Amino acid sequence: MRLAEATPHWASTRTASLSLSITFLILAGLTVLAAFIPHVEFVAMSLAFLVAFIAYMRLRPDILPKDILEIIVPVSILHVLYFGIGSLYAVFAPESIVESSLMPFLPAAQALALLGFLCFLGGYAFFFRNAVRASVCGLEPTHALAYVLPAMLGAAGQSAHRFQVERMLGGLGISPAISLLQQFGVFFYFGWFLAWYQLWSGRLPWRRAPFVLGPLAFGAFLILFSTFGGKTTAFVILAMPALAYYEVRRRLPIRWIVVVALLAVFVIFPIYNTFRFQNASLETSRRVEMAVDTARTWNSDQYLDASVYSFLKRLTILTSVAAIVSDTGRWVDYRYGETLILAPIGLFIPRFLWPEKPNISIGREFGAVFRLTSAMDIETEVAPSMVGDFYWNYSVPGVIIGMLLLGMGYRWYFQKFGVGTDYAPIGKGIYIALMPNALMVEANVAIVIAGLIKAGLILAALVAIERRLGWIREIPD
Repeated sequence: MRLAEATPHWASTRTASLSLSITFLILAGLTVLAAFIPHVEFVAMSLAFLVAFIAYMRLRPDILPKDILEIIVPVSILHVLYFGIGSLYAVFAPESIVESSLMPFLPAAQALALLGFLCFLGGYAFFFRNAVRASVCGLEPTHALAYVLPAMLGAAGQSAHRFQVERMLGGLGISPAISLLQQFGVFFYFGWFLAWYQLWSGRLPWRRAPFVLGPLAFGAFLILFSTFGGKTTAFVILAMPALAYYEVRRRLPIRWIVVVALLAVFVIFPIYNTFRFQNASLETSRRVEMAVDTARTWNSDQYLDASVYSFLKRLTILTSVAAIVSDTGRWVDYRYGETLILAPIGLFIPRFLWPEKPNISIGREFGAVFRLTSAMDIETEVAPSMVGDFYWNYSVPGVIIGMLLLGMGYRWYFQKFGVGTDYAPIGKGIYIALMPNALMVEANVAIVIAGLIKAGLILAALVAIERRLGWIREIPD
């Protein structure tokens, strides 16, 4: 090597020392600045979520291709949003969000959520890293019917939600027949994603696309109309084409994402929230009309409150955790597994065999027990979060063990169906179809786990049947 190309030892040492000195100066400056930052403990813990996620992705013990749809990425982003940004909004603008009695418990609640997230990362990082990819990842559809027909059945299942809600609000309880039909709702996500995946990959010719996407778009409209008020469902349906595009092209359609994000904040949130407060006994079309008429009367401040601030309020589930930390063990008893045992009950016992089977979603019960529900809104369920649910059952040990096990399960789910960047329509279809349920970190544990396992088994049965019919085959080499 020529002398000019060599880096002198004294120069490298001096550069390293300078870099270290600058780092310490920055840290010292931040330390001094921290004394002047209001609510510094919340700011620090909010940043800790982001730092922990970035540190894991940079220092992870296994090497995987960069994939923004790897389940740990959206799960971590949701933790940053819910317990980072949402928490900061709660403490900096607490007037209409946090009960004054809960304010002293917010730091403990955020620390508990951070502990749970770190345990989740640990379970995800060190377990099931070598799980073998599922055989369905080597399959592809031979005909569009393989995803169109299941998607239409799924649209019927999700649309039946409206009739189930009407029965429940009318005091008739949950219908076993409607509940059975609802179990196939995941088929719509599977078929809707697969249609777009095949289109972007070139397996579905553009000249045939209208005959495939047309019926599916109609199914999407039925779901959006029947579940009007459900923001998550609307967001998932709108985002699915972008997810399929990324899985095929390995890049995101930024314009589409921006459009969906703007629609979510400035259209879906204000209209859907206003819809919920209309008379539930009226027809959906009438309630939508009344919601739109109400929105037309808003001034700019009211519109911002119904859109941007409503979105931020939706992120403040820290108040639910604070309520659990505040009341459990004092005025509310520990459940000792009662809410967790709902998972196997919901999974293994069909409602037609046990018509009085309890609802595995505890949102309404949770809101009533911890006095968080609004008397005016009888449709909204209060999100306890999985961290809060574990604490309600077994305190801090429940959070540590429960979140660790969840991290392990999520890693297995990714390794079996989501890993890889090759053409794998059936495997990716199952992975994405299950993702909306997997990302319900704000829900109780039973509804997430039972929903994931049940939907996975139903999709596996669908693949087996379609393979026997010849609608699915192995991908040619």
